[in-house]
Amino acid sequence: MAPQVAQKRMNLRECHNHKKTEHIQFKQVRSADTMLLESQAKKEAISKNVSAEDILKEMEISVEKRITPYAEYEYSEQINMKRKWLLGQLEDYSRNYQGLINQNKEYPTPWFYEMSQRMDKEQKEALEAVKQGKERKQEVLRIPCCPLEKVIECDKELLVGYRNKVEFTIGRVFKSVEEKGPLAVGFNQGSLSKGIMYVGRPDNAIIISEESKQAAKLIEAIVIKYNDKYGLGHYDKIDNAGFWRILLYRESKKTKEVMVSLIVSDPANVKMPETVVMPTAEQLKEIQMDVLTAFKAGDKFGPKQYEVKSVSMIYSNEMSGGYKEDDRFDLLSGESMHYTEEVAGFKFTVSPFAFFQVNINVFEKMLHEVQSFLGIDDKTILFDVCCGTGAIGICLS
Repeated sequence: MAPQVAQKRMNLRECHNHKKTEHIQFKQVRSADTMLLESQAKKEAISKNVSAEDILKEMEISVEKRITPYAEYEYSEQINMKRKWLLGQLEDYSRNYQGLINQNKEYPTPWFYEMSQRMDKEQKEALEAVKQGKERKQEVLRIPCCPLEKVIECDKELLVGYRNKVEFTIGRVFKSVEEKGPLAVGFNQGSLSKGIMYVGRPDNAIIISEESKQAAKLIEAIVIKYNDKYGLGHYDKIDNAGFWRILLYRESKKTKEVMVSLIVSDPANVKMPETVVMPTAEQLKEIQMDVLTAFKAGDKFGPKQYEVKSVSMIYSNEMSGGYKEDDRFDLLSGESMHYTEEVAGFKFTVSPFAFFQVNINVFEKMLHEVQSFLGIDDKTILFDVCCGTGAIGICLS
Protein backbone atom coordinates (compact mmCIF):
# COMPACT_ATOMS: atom_id res chain seq x y z
CA MET A 1 0.00 0.00 0.00
CA ALA A 2 2.92 2.33 0.68
CA PRO A 3 3.81 2.91 -3.01
CA GLN A 4 0.20 3.93 -3.63
CA VAL A 5 0.51 6.52 -0.87
CA ALA A 6 3.59 7.95 -2.56
CA GLN A 7 1.77 8.04 -5.89
CA LYS A 8 -1.20 9.78 -4.28
CA ARG A 9 1.01 12.47 -2.79
CA MET A 10 2.61 13.09 -6.15
CA ASN A 11 -0.80 13.54 -7.76
CA LEU A 12 -1.84 16.03 -5.07
CA ARG A 13 1.32 18.05 -5.64
CA GLU A 14 0.66 18.08 -9.37
CA CYS A 15 -2.81 19.47 -8.74
CA HIS A 16 -1.39 22.10 -6.41
CA ASN A 17 1.10 23.18 -9.09
CA HIS A 18 -1.74 23.33 -11.66
CA LYS A 19 -0.03 20.89 -14.01
CA LYS A 20 -2.18 19.82 -16.91
CA THR A 21 -3.06 16.15 -17.21
CA GLU A 22 -4.28 14.49 -20.35
CA HIS A 23 -7.56 12.61 -20.40
CA ILE A 24 -7.31 8.86 -20.92
CA GLN A 25 -8.44 7.83 -24.39
CA PHE A 26 -10.25 4.49 -24.27
CA LYS A 27 -10.23 2.32 -27.37
CA GLN A 28 -13.49 1.05 -28.75
CA VAL A 29 -14.25 -2.55 -27.77
CA ARG A 30 -13.70 -4.90 -30.70
CA SER A 31 -16.21 -7.56 -31.67
CA ALA A 32 -15.64 -11.20 -30.78
CA ASP A 33 -15.24 -12.08 -34.47
CA THR A 34 -12.57 -9.41 -34.92
CA MET A 35 -10.68 -10.59 -31.86
CA LEU A 36 -10.86 -14.19 -33.09
CA LEU A 37 -9.44 -13.25 -36.49
CA GLU A 38 -6.63 -11.23 -34.88
CA SER A 39 -5.83 -14.09 -32.53
CA GLN A 40 -5.70 -16.61 -35.36
CA ALA A 41 -3.50 -14.35 -37.48
CA LYS A 42 -1.07 -13.88 -34.58
CA LYS A 43 -0.88 -17.60 -33.86
CA GLU A 44 -0.42 -18.47 -37.52
CA ALA A 45 2.48 -16.01 -37.75
CA ILE A 46 4.10 -17.60 -34.69
CA SER A 47 3.61 -21.14 -36.01
CA LYS A 48 5.30 -20.31 -39.32
CA ASN A 49 8.48 -19.32 -37.50
CA VAL A 50 8.72 -22.52 -35.43
CA SER A 51 11.58 -24.78 -36.48
CA ALA A 52 12.05 -28.49 -35.90
CA GLU A 53 14.91 -27.60 -33.56
CA ASP A 54 12.57 -25.38 -31.50
CA ILE A 55 10.10 -28.23 -31.11
CA LEU A 56 12.73 -30.81 -30.13
CA LYS A 57 14.21 -28.42 -27.59
CA GLU A 58 10.80 -27.92 -25.95
CA MET A 59 10.21 -31.67 -25.84
CA GLU A 60 13.42 -32.16 -23.87
CA ILE A 61 11.59 -30.67 -20.88
CA SER A 62 9.51 -33.45 -19.36
CA VAL A 63 5.98 -33.06 -18.03
CA GLU A 64 7.29 -33.77 -14.52
CA LYS A 65 9.87 -31.00 -14.82
CA ARG A 66 7.20 -28.54 -16.01
CA ILE A 67 4.67 -29.16 -13.23
CA THR A 68 7.17 -29.91 -10.41
CA PRO A 69 10.42 -28.10 -11.26
CA TYR A 70 11.90 -28.77 -7.79
CA ALA A 71 11.00 -32.48 -7.63
CA GLU A 72 14.60 -33.63 -8.17
CA TYR A 73 15.63 -31.98 -4.86
CA GLU A 74 15.04 -33.19 -1.33
CA TYR A 75 12.04 -31.50 0.29
CA SER A 76 14.23 -29.61 2.77
CA GLU A 77 16.23 -28.19 -0.14
CA GLN A 78 12.99 -27.26 -1.94
CA ILE A 79 11.95 -25.25 1.12
CA ASN A 80 15.31 -23.45 1.18
CA MET A 81 14.99 -22.59 -2.51
CA LYS A 82 11.50 -21.24 -2.00
CA ARG A 83 12.69 -19.22 1.00
CA LYS A 84 15.41 -17.58 -1.11
CA TRP A 85 12.92 -16.83 -3.88
CA LEU A 86 10.47 -15.24 -1.44
CA LEU A 87 13.19 -13.12 0.12
CA GLY A 88 14.10 -11.92 -3.35
CA GLN A 89 10.49 -10.88 -3.97
CA LEU A 90 10.36 -8.96 -0.68
CA GLU A 91 13.65 -7.25 -1.49
CA ASP A 92 12.43 -6.35 -4.98
CA TYR A 93 9.36 -4.71 -3.45
CA SER A 94 11.55 -2.58 -1.21
CA ARG A 95 13.79 -1.59 -4.11
CA ASN A 96 10.81 -0.65 -6.28
CA TYR A 97 9.32 1.31 -3.38
CA GLN A 98 12.59 3.17 -2.87
CA GLY A 99 12.60 3.92 -6.60
CA LEU A 100 9.17 5.53 -6.29
CA ILE A 101 10.37 7.62 -3.35
CA ASN A 102 13.35 8.87 -5.35
CA GLN A 103 11.32 9.45 -8.50
CA ASN A 104 8.59 11.40 -6.73
CA LYS A 105 10.99 13.15 -4.31
CA GLU A 106 9.08 11.87 -1.31
CA TYR A 107 10.24 11.17 2.24
CA PRO A 108 10.35 7.44 3.08
CA THR A 109 7.51 6.32 5.35
CA PRO A 110 8.17 5.33 9.00
CA TRP A 111 7.74 1.60 8.36
CA PHE A 112 10.59 1.76 5.87
CA TYR A 113 12.93 3.18 8.52
CA GLU A 114 11.84 0.64 11.10
CA MET A 115 13.31 -2.10 8.94
CA SER A 116 16.77 -0.67 9.61
CA GLN A 117 16.76 -2.64 12.87
CA ARG A 118 16.96 -5.85 10.83
CA MET A 119 19.76 -4.77 8.53
CA ASP A 120 23.47 -5.35 8.69
CA LYS A 121 25.95 -2.50 8.96
CA GLU A 122 26.40 -1.99 5.23
CA GLN A 123 22.66 -1.77 4.61
CA LYS A 124 22.23 0.67 7.49
CA GLU A 125 24.87 2.91 6.01
CA ALA A 126 23.20 2.76 2.60
CA LEU A 127 19.81 3.67 4.06
CA GLU A 128 21.31 6.53 6.07
CA ALA A 129 22.80 7.89 2.85
CA VAL A 130 19.35 7.81 1.27
CA LYS A 131 17.87 9.58 4.29
CA GLN A 132 20.43 12.36 3.96
CA GLY A 133 19.81 12.67 0.23
CA LYS A 134 23.24 11.38 -0.73
CA GLU A 135 23.89 9.35 -3.84
CA ARG A 136 23.94 5.58 -3.36
CA LYS A 137 24.57 2.47 -5.42
CA GLN A 138 21.37 0.67 -6.42
CA GLU A 139 22.75 -2.79 -5.69
CA VAL A 140 23.76 -1.96 -2.10
CA LEU A 141 20.25 -1.52 -0.73
CA ARG A 142 18.62 -4.97 -0.50
CA ILE A 143 16.03 -4.66 2.23
CA PRO A 144 13.08 -7.06 2.59
CA CYS A 145 9.91 -5.04 3.09
CA CYS A 146 8.98 -7.35 5.97
CA PRO A 147 10.62 -10.25 7.79
CA LEU A 148 10.12 -13.75 6.40
CA GLU A 149 9.31 -15.82 9.47
CA LYS A 150 8.93 -19.23 7.86
CA VAL A 151 7.88 -21.23 4.83
CA ILE A 152 4.98 -23.47 5.81
CA GLU A 153 5.80 -27.10 5.05
CA CYS A 154 3.48 -29.90 4.07
CA ASP A 155 3.36 -32.99 6.29
CA LYS A 156 5.77 -35.54 4.83
CA GLU A 157 3.17 -38.29 4.64
CA LEU A 158 1.02 -36.02 2.43
CA LEU A 159 3.71 -34.84 0.00
CA VAL A 160 2.78 -37.40 -2.66
CA GLY A 161 -0.58 -36.79 -4.33
CA TYR A 162 -1.46 -33.76 -2.20
CA ARG A 163 -3.50 -31.86 -4.82
CA ASN A 164 -7.28 -31.98 -4.52
CA LYS A 165 -7.81 -30.50 -8.00
CA VAL A 166 -6.34 -31.47 -11.36
CA GLU A 167 -7.07 -29.92 -14.76
CA PHE A 168 -5.93 -32.34 -17.44
CA THR A 169 -5.50 -31.05 -20.98
CA ILE A 170 -6.70 -33.19 -23.87
CA GLY A 171 -4.31 -33.13 -26.82
CA ARG A 172 -1.71 -35.11 -28.74
CA VAL A 173 1.45 -36.73 -27.45
CA PHE A 174 4.64 -35.73 -29.27
CA LYS A 175 5.83 -38.53 -31.56
CA SER A 176 8.01 -36.71 -34.10
CA VAL A 177 8.17 -33.38 -35.88
CA GLU A 178 6.69 -34.95 -39.01
CA GLU A 179 4.16 -37.36 -37.48
CA LYS A 180 1.25 -36.73 -35.11
CA GLY A 181 1.20 -38.68 -31.88
CA PRO A 182 -1.86 -40.34 -30.31
CA LEU A 183 -4.52 -38.45 -28.38
CA ALA A 184 -3.96 -38.33 -24.63
CA VAL A 185 -5.25 -36.80 -21.41
CA GLY A 186 -2.44 -35.20 -19.41
CA PHE A 187 -0.51 -31.97 -18.97
CA ASN A 188 0.68 -29.33 -21.43
CA GLN A 189 4.11 -29.96 -22.87
CA GLY A 190 5.37 -27.16 -25.05
CA SER A 191 4.84 -23.42 -25.31
CA LEU A 192 1.73 -21.71 -26.67
CA SER A 193 3.69 -18.48 -27.15
CA LYS A 194 5.98 -20.39 -29.52
CA GLY A 195 3.13 -22.25 -31.24
CA ILE A 196 4.26 -25.61 -29.80
CA MET A 197 1.45 -27.53 -28.13
CA TYR A 198 1.61 -31.18 -27.06
CA VAL A 199 0.35 -33.19 -24.11
CA GLY A 200 2.32 -35.54 -21.87
CA ARG A 201 0.67 -38.29 -19.87
CA PRO A 202 0.65 -37.79 -16.06
CA ASP A 203 1.84 -41.28 -15.07
CA ASN A 204 4.93 -40.05 -13.19
CA ALA A 205 3.46 -36.88 -11.69
CA ILE A 206 3.95 -37.16 -7.93
CA ILE A 207 1.72 -34.27 -6.82
CA ILE A 208 -1.54 -35.83 -8.02
CA SER A 209 -3.36 -38.90 -6.70
CA GLU A 210 -3.60 -42.33 -8.28
CA GLU A 211 -7.37 -41.75 -8.47
CA SER A 212 -6.87 -38.71 -10.71
CA LYS A 213 -4.49 -40.65 -12.96
CA GLN A 214 -7.07 -43.42 -13.27
CA ALA A 215 -9.73 -40.85 -14.21
CA ALA A 216 -7.43 -39.50 -16.93
CA LYS A 217 -6.96 -42.97 -18.41
CA LEU A 218 -10.70 -43.66 -18.47
CA ILE A 219 -11.46 -40.39 -20.27
CA GLU A 220 -8.53 -40.91 -22.63
CA ALA A 221 -10.05 -44.20 -23.76
CA ILE A 222 -13.35 -42.42 -24.51
CA VAL A 223 -11.58 -39.62 -26.41
CA ILE A 224 -9.66 -42.09 -28.58
CA LYS A 225 -12.78 -44.17 -29.22
CA TYR A 226 -14.83 -41.27 -30.56
CA ASN A 227 -11.95 -39.75 -32.47
CA ASP A 228 -11.63 -43.05 -34.32
CA LYS A 229 -15.39 -43.49 -34.68
CA TYR A 230 -16.55 -39.98 -35.62
CA GLY A 231 -13.38 -37.96 -36.14
CA LEU A 232 -13.84 -35.83 -33.01
CA GLY A 233 -10.49 -34.14 -32.41
CA HIS A 234 -9.00 -32.23 -29.49
CA TYR A 235 -9.32 -28.46 -29.18
CA ASP A 236 -6.27 -26.84 -30.77
CA LYS A 237 -5.45 -23.54 -29.07
CA ILE A 238 -3.50 -22.39 -32.10
CA ASP A 239 -6.26 -23.08 -34.60
CA ASN A 240 -9.10 -22.39 -32.09
CA ALA A 241 -10.80 -25.53 -33.32
CA GLY A 242 -11.70 -28.97 -31.97
CA PHE A 243 -14.07 -30.73 -29.57
CA TRP A 244 -12.26 -32.27 -26.55
CA ARG A 245 -10.81 -29.69 -24.14
CA ILE A 246 -10.23 -30.46 -20.45
CA LEU A 247 -10.86 -33.11 -17.84
CA LEU A 248 -11.47 -31.50 -14.45
CA TYR A 249 -11.02 -33.86 -11.51
CA ARG A 250 -11.55 -32.80 -7.88
CA GLU A 251 -11.37 -34.93 -4.73
CA SER A 252 -11.41 -34.50 -0.97
CA LYS A 253 -9.05 -36.58 1.09
CA LYS A 254 -11.15 -35.84 4.17
CA THR A 255 -14.72 -36.41 2.96
CA LYS A 256 -13.58 -39.04 0.39
CA GLU A 257 -15.72 -37.46 -2.33
CA VAL A 258 -14.97 -37.07 -6.04
CA MET A 259 -16.27 -34.73 -8.74
CA VAL A 260 -15.62 -35.22 -12.45
CA SER A 261 -16.33 -32.65 -15.20
CA LEU A 262 -15.52 -33.12 -18.87
CA ILE A 263 -15.14 -29.79 -20.71
CA VAL A 264 -15.81 -29.81 -24.46
CA SER A 265 -16.55 -27.25 -27.17
CA ASP A 266 -20.21 -26.26 -27.32
CA PRO A 267 -21.64 -27.80 -30.52
CA ALA A 268 -24.53 -25.32 -30.44
CA ASN A 269 -22.63 -22.07 -29.90
CA VAL A 270 -19.06 -22.40 -31.19
CA LYS A 271 -18.08 -21.38 -34.69
CA MET A 272 -15.76 -23.99 -36.15
CA PRO A 273 -14.12 -24.30 -39.58
CA GLU A 274 -16.06 -26.57 -41.93
CA THR A 275 -13.25 -29.13 -41.79
CA VAL A 276 -13.64 -29.57 -38.02
CA VAL A 277 -16.04 -32.32 -36.93
CA MET A 278 -18.46 -31.64 -34.09
CA PRO A 279 -20.82 -34.27 -32.64
CA THR A 280 -24.49 -34.51 -33.47
CA ALA A 281 -27.04 -34.65 -30.64
CA GLU A 282 -27.19 -38.44 -30.95
CA GLN A 283 -23.43 -38.79 -30.88
CA LEU A 284 -23.21 -36.53 -27.84
CA LYS A 285 -25.67 -38.77 -25.97
CA GLU A 286 -23.57 -41.76 -26.91
CA ILE A 287 -20.47 -40.11 -25.46
CA GLN A 288 -22.32 -39.19 -22.27
CA MET A 289 -23.39 -42.80 -21.77
CA ASP A 290 -19.76 -43.92 -21.96
CA VAL A 291 -18.78 -41.26 -19.43
CA LEU A 292 -21.48 -42.59 -17.10
CA THR A 293 -20.11 -46.09 -17.52
CA ALA A 294 -16.76 -44.82 -16.23
CA PHE A 295 -18.17 -42.54 -13.49
CA LYS A 296 -21.55 -42.62 -11.79
CA ALA A 297 -22.70 -40.92 -8.59
CA GLY A 298 -22.64 -43.32 -5.66
CA ASP A 299 -19.98 -45.57 -7.19
CA LYS A 300 -16.72 -46.21 -5.38
CA PHE A 301 -13.70 -45.09 -7.35
CA GLY A 302 -9.97 -45.65 -7.33
CA PRO A 303 -7.57 -47.44 -4.96
CA LYS A 304 -8.91 -45.53 -1.93
CA GLN A 305 -12.53 -46.15 -2.92
CA TYR A 306 -13.66 -42.52 -2.93
CA GLU A 307 -17.35 -41.89 -3.59
CA VAL A 308 -18.31 -40.23 -6.87
CA LYS A 309 -20.68 -37.34 -6.04
CA SER A 310 -21.05 -35.40 -9.31
CA VAL A 311 -20.42 -36.09 -13.00
CA SER A 312 -20.99 -33.37 -15.58
CA MET A 313 -20.22 -32.18 -19.09
CA ILE A 314 -19.47 -28.47 -19.52
CA TYR A 315 -19.81 -26.79 -22.93
CA SER A 316 -17.33 -24.00 -23.54
CA ASN A 317 -16.92 -21.41 -26.29
CA GLU A 318 -13.78 -19.79 -24.83
CA MET A 319 -10.96 -19.22 -27.33
CA SER A 320 -8.47 -19.93 -24.56
CA GLY A 321 -9.76 -23.48 -24.32
CA GLY A 322 -10.90 -22.89 -20.73
CA TYR A 323 -14.36 -22.64 -19.16
CA LYS A 324 -16.36 -20.23 -17.03
CA GLU A 325 -19.26 -20.20 -14.59
CA ASP A 326 -21.99 -19.20 -17.05
CA ASP A 327 -21.15 -21.97 -19.55
CA ARG A 328 -23.93 -24.36 -20.46
CA PHE A 329 -23.65 -27.79 -18.81
CA ASP A 330 -25.32 -31.17 -18.42
CA LEU A 331 -25.36 -32.83 -15.00
CA LEU A 332 -24.92 -36.45 -16.00
CA SER A 333 -25.04 -37.99 -12.52
CA GLY A 334 -25.45 -36.77 -8.94
CA GLU A 335 -27.73 -34.35 -7.13
CA SER A 336 -25.75 -31.21 -7.98
CA MET A 337 -22.61 -29.79 -9.58
CA HIS A 338 -20.75 -29.96 -6.26
CA TYR A 339 -18.68 -32.11 -3.98
CA THR A 340 -17.84 -31.48 -0.32
CA GLU A 341 -14.43 -30.39 0.95
CA GLU A 342 -13.48 -30.05 4.61
CA VAL A 343 -11.13 -27.42 6.04
CA ALA A 344 -10.42 -26.86 9.75
CA GLY A 345 -13.61 -28.66 10.71
CA PHE A 346 -15.81 -26.66 8.30
CA LYS A 347 -17.42 -28.26 5.26
CA PHE A 348 -17.71 -26.45 1.92
CA THR A 349 -19.70 -27.36 -1.17
CA VAL A 350 -17.36 -26.76 -4.09
CA SER A 351 -18.43 -26.40 -7.74
CA PRO A 352 -16.31 -27.03 -10.86
CA PHE A 353 -15.94 -23.26 -11.27
CA ALA A 354 -14.94 -22.37 -7.69
CA PHE A 355 -11.42 -21.40 -6.67
CA PHE A 356 -10.36 -23.46 -3.69
CA GLN A 357 -7.00 -24.20 -2.10
CA VAL A 358 -5.40 -27.28 -3.69
CA ASN A 359 -3.27 -28.25 -0.67
CA ILE A 360 -5.60 -28.49 2.33
CA ASN A 361 -2.87 -29.58 4.74
CA VAL A 362 -0.74 -26.46 4.13
CA PHE A 363 -3.83 -24.24 3.94
CA GLU A 364 -4.93 -25.31 7.43
CA LYS A 365 -1.44 -24.60 8.78
CA MET A 366 -1.50 -21.17 7.14
CA LEU A 367 -4.85 -20.40 8.79
CA HIS A 368 -3.37 -21.30 12.18
CA GLU A 369 -0.42 -18.96 11.55
CA VAL A 370 -2.75 -16.11 10.53
CA GLN A 371 -4.95 -16.62 13.59
CA SER A 372 -1.93 -16.66 15.89
CA PHE A 373 -0.27 -13.64 14.24
CA LEU A 374 -3.42 -11.48 14.36
CA GLY A 375 -4.43 -12.62 17.83
CA ILE A 376 -7.98 -13.44 16.68
CA ASP A 377 -10.40 -14.30 19.48
CA ASP A 378 -14.16 -14.24 20.15
CA LYS A 379 -14.16 -10.43 20.27
CA THR A 380 -12.39 -9.92 16.93
CA ILE A 381 -14.33 -8.40 14.03
CA LEU A 382 -12.90 -9.84 10.82
CA PHE A 383 -13.50 -8.39 7.33
CA ASP A 384 -12.87 -10.97 4.61
CA VAL A 385 -12.70 -8.65 1.60
CA CYS A 386 -12.93 -10.24 -1.88
CA CYS A 387 -13.58 -13.50 -0.06
CA GLY A 388 -14.44 -15.78 -2.99
CA THR A 389 -15.78 -18.98 -1.42
CA GLY A 390 -15.19 -17.41 2.01
CA ALA A 391 -12.95 -20.23 3.23
CA ILE A 392 -10.43 -17.99 5.02
CA GLY A 393 -13.01 -15.83 6.83
CA ILE A 394 -15.18 -18.76 7.81
CA CYS A 395 -12.30 -20.85 9.13
CA LEU A 396 -10.94 -17.90 11.15
CA SER A 397 -14.35 -17.00 12.57
